[in-house]
Amino acid sequence: KERDKSGRKKLLEDNESLKRDLQRMSVNLQASEAQTKQLKDSEARLREELKTLSKKVDSYNKEMSQAVTKNRSFEERPTTVPTKFAEIARQNKALVKQTATMHYNLGVFYTKRKEYSRAVSEFERCLELTPDDAYAHFNIGYIYAEYLVNRQKAINHFRKYLQFCKKDDKDADWVKKYIITWQTWDVRQPLE
Repeated sequence: KERDKSGRKKLLEDNESLKRDLQRMSVNLQASEAQTKQLKDSEARLREELKTLSKKVDSYNKEMSQAVTKNRSFEERPTTVPTKFAEIARQNKALVKQTATMHYNLGVFYTKRKEYSRAVSEFERCLELTPDDAYAHFNIGYIYAEYLVNRQKAINHFRKYLQFCKKDDKDADWVKKYIITWQTWDVRQPLE
């Protein structure tokens, strides 16, 4: 009996010990389940954040590729723009020359038709575009000298003609004689 009592007592103690272990394990199990739930919630949140970040990365990559494309076009501009401006400047120079020639030719046309004021106007437009055109100055001076009889304007244009003409020009001697003749005739101005 004594042995049964001590075996029973031991069994009861073991049973109590096992109950305490079971209770501790039950508490640990609940804590582990709570941690597992928290981890699953965290995992779900992280997956959502990962999706959002992945979308942002895709968006940034797309923007970056667009920026790289724009950057390449901007890198090409410094090399192409100066050549375009040079071409435009060349074309502008050619157009100015053609326009001046057109006005000069119109001046000659009006001179032949004896429309001298229109001829002078066209020659002056030619001089606006090419102020160093000796022959436009000569023609204006000649019209003022021979047809419109304004000797002062004729002399002014003849002087500019002499300034811009070639030294061996055939009309240079005639212009010099004209200026000297009319300056000597008009004593108010000193001879040059």
